Amino acid sequence: MPRQDDAGSESEHGKIPKSTFEIYRAEGDSQFRNKSFLKAIECYTQALEMKPGDQYCLVNRSKCYLNEGNIAKALADAEESLKEDAAFHKGIFQKAEVLYFKGDFENALVFYHRGHKLRPEMEEFRLGIQKAEEAINNSVGDPSVIKLRSDGDLSFFYAAEEKKKPAARSSYQKPKKEDSGPKRAQRNKAPADSKTIKKMLGDLYADREYLEKLLREESAKARKTEHSEKIQDLCIEGLNYLDSRSEFWQQQKPLYSRKKSATREAAEKDKSSAAKYVIATLEEIDNKQTAGEHEAAIKQATRLLRTVEKWSPEDLQNREEIRANLHSLIGNSQFELERYDQALVSHQADQKIGEEHELEESQARSRDNIGRVLAKQGHFSEAIQVWEQRLETSKSLSPMESTWLHHEISRCYLELKEFNKAKELAEKALSYANQMGDNQWLLNTNVLVAQCEVRLKNYASAAGNFDSALEHARIVDNALAIDAINRAIQDVNQKLVEEEKHLEEERQAGEQGEGDAKPDEAAGGEEPQQQQQQQQEQQEPVQQQQQE
Repeated sequence: MPRQDDAGSESEHGKIPKSTFEIYRAEGDSQFRNKSFLKAIECYTQALEMKPGDQYCLVNRSKCYLNEGNIAKALADAEESLKEDAAFHKGIFQKAEVLYFKGDFENALVFYHRGHKLRPEMEEFRLGIQKAEEAINNSVGDPSVIKLRSDGDLSFFYAAEEKKKPAARSSYQKPKKEDSGPKRAQRNKAPADSKTIKKMLGDLYADREYLEKLLREESAKARKTEHSEKIQDLCIEGLNYLDSRSEFWQQQKPLYSRKKSATREAAEKDKSSAAKYVIATLEEIDNKQTAGEHEAAIKQATRLLRTVEKWSPEDLQNREEIRANLHSLIGNSQFELERYDQALVSHQADQKIGEEHELEESQARSRDNIGRVLAKQGHFSEAIQVWEQRLETSKSLSPMESTWLHHEISRCYLELKEFNKAKELAEKALSYANQMGDNQWLLNTNVLVAQCEVRLKNYASAAGNFDSALEHARIVDNALAIDAINRAIQDVNQKLVEEEKHLEEERQAGEQGEGDAKPDEAAGGEEPQQQQQQQQEQQEPVQQQQQE
C-alpha cells in the first residue's frame, strides 16, 4: 500500500536528539550485518532507551535474539513491535519467524497468512506459508501413506468380546514389586538413520557421539552409584534434546527426510537455495527502503531482477510474481527520489507482467502506484481514471484499500477545483475509515473533508471536521499534525467571525436603507405646505392694500 502523504501521516516520538538515536540504530544495523549479534543487541537497547517502542529497533533486536537462540526474548520483542500497531508487517513477519523456529508451526502459519493478507506483494509471507505448511505436513504425516497393522495392543477392540466369555478361574500370582525412589530419565527412541542425524546436527553431532559413549561407559559399570546414575540421566536428557532438535530440523528441511536420487536431491537443494537467496535479498531491499537508502535499494533490486530473469520457472517457484514485485520495489524507490518518469515505467512493467500472467495482486498494486505517480506529476484526470478503473475491476477491496483509493481520488478532484465531487468522495473515505477504526486514517479523512468544506465556504462544517481530526491527532500523538490542525481551526474561526461580521453589516445596511426612505416621504409631504405658506405670505400685502 502506498504511503500516506497527508499532514499527520508521519509519526513523531517525542523531542529527543535525533542524531544520537540514529547513531545507535545505525551502529546496531552495522553490527547486525556483520553478524555481531550481541553488540547489535546492545546498540538497539540503547536506541530503545532513547525512543521506547521504536518498531524498527524492536524487530531488528528480535532478529538478533533469534540468531543467538534466545527464543523467549525474540518473541517478546516481536510482540512489543505490534503493541501500538497490530498491522505492522515487519513485526508480523518477525513474530511468524520466531514461532516457526520455536517449532510452533500452526501459529506461525496464522501470522504468515495475516501478513500476506495485509501485504500480499511481499514474497516473504508467501514463502513463509509454504514452509510452515510443509513443516506441519512433515510433522503430522501424510494420511494417504499410513497403513493399519494388526500387531500391538488391540485389547480395546476386543473388550466387548471378553465380557461375553465366562470368567477365568483365578490362580495365585506373585505380587509385583512396586517401584520406589525417584523417577529415572528414559531414553527416547533414536532416529534410525545416522546419516540424516549427522546432516541435521552438523557440529553438534560430535557432542551426540560423546554423550552416547559416556552413557555406554556408565551403563557398563558393575557398581551403580548415585553419581553414575545422575551422569546417565544427564546424558539421556542431552541425547533426547539433540534428537528432538534433529526431528525439528528434519521437519523444517524435509529434503533430508525423503529418499531421493542424488540428482533430484541436488536439484531440490538448488531450488531451496534460490528461494532462500531471494527471500534474504528482498528483506535487505525492504530494510534499505525503510532506512531511506533508496539508491542502494534500486541497485540491489536491479541486480536481483537480472538474476531472477536468468532462472526458469522450474528453478524458482512464483518467478513471475517475484519479477513483478521487484519492478514495483524499484518504482517505489524511484518515486521517493522524485524520478517520476522512471517510476512510471517501472510500475507499468509491473502492470504488464500482471496482465500477461493474470496476477491480480500485481495488477491492483501497479494501478495504485501508477495513479500515485500521475497525481504527483499533476496529471490529476489521468490519475482519477486509473484509480476508478481499480475500483471497478477489483472483486473485493478491504476497508483500508477503499479508504485509500477514495481519499486519493478526492484529493485529485480537490486539485481540479471540483469541490462537490471531492467532498462526496472524501466522505466515503471517512465512512470506510470509521469501519476500520484506524485513528491515523480517521485523522487524514477528517482533514480532507474539512478542506473540501472550506473550499465550499461551509466554515461551520469545516470547523467540526477539524475538531474531529484534532482528537485523532492527539490519540496517535502526532505533534506536527496537532500544530497544523490548530492553525487551520484558527483560520476557520477567523473566517466564521468575518462571515458573521459581513452578514451583520448587510443586515444593518438593509435596515438603514429602510430608514432613509421614510424621511424622503415626510419631506415630500412637507413641500406643498411650504409652498402654500409662501403663497399666503405673498397674498397678505395684496389683501391689506385692497382693504385700504
